[in-house]
Amino acid sequence: MNAFLLVLKNSGTFMVSEGIAGVFMFLGKIFISVANTALCYLILTNWEELSKKVNSPIGPLIAVFIISYVIASVFMALFNIASTTIVQCFLTDVELSRGNGGDGTDGRRRPRELDYLVHSLTKKSV
Repeated sequence: MNAFLLVLKNSGTFMVSEGIAGVFMFLGKIFISVANTALCYLILTNWEELSKKVNSPIGPLIAVFIISYVIASVFMALFNIASTTIVQCFLTDVELSRGNGGDGTDGRRRPRELDYLVHSLTKKSV
């Protein structure tokens, strides 16, 4: 319930991070699939034994693209879970420091590198 309320309070931040993650996930899936398909095409056309046995490389290339896309989707789902978890942990830290009577900028539980982001977020929300 607490996680749901955190997402509800910070829906804009989650929406932006999910949008950016969605773009990177799509680009990652396409890049991985196209790279594997190109590698398969190079192997099919340059390997003499295979090029003699295969009449047209289109069928195997389609199969390689589909299989690569499915496998890339599974691996990129891990990226989505990790990015959502990082955003949720970060916003939980901000909420905890706000709950202790602070303005959300208390940096005891987060890396110092994130202080600028926290200060910019708290300026917008105040």
